[in-house]
Amino acid sequence: MTCNEGKKAALYAYWIAKLRPIKITDSRYKNVDGYNNQINELFAIHYMLSALCGMGRIKLWDGHDGVKLLLDNPFIKRLRYSMRFRNFTIDSIIVLADAITTESFNISEQYVLP
Repeated sequence: MTCNEGKKAALYAYWIAKLRPIKITDSRYKNVDGYNNQINELFAIHYMLSALCGMGRIKLWDGHDGVKLLLDNPFIKRLRYSMRFRNFTIDSIIVLADAITTESFNISEQYVLP
């Protein structure tokens, strides 16, 4: 198996989500519901999707075509939930990164986990 940029980014994303290196130490913001208690998962997703955008596998929104990478995108919601509460293996996240394309973000809201 050759290790391209997408596979490297998937490996880094796996370890970021697994080891949780980013910590919020300010007691005012620690474990507040929202995005700051899932900062490692969001950073891992951002890192992986940035590499895939750089490789040209994901086409960003240009006003007419592409995908808007927003936090409320159903695919990103599902991926964030899976990285937070499910157990990914290294192989499965590499396969996932190889499968992500622009069309992956076109799922409807009914398929998103709560």
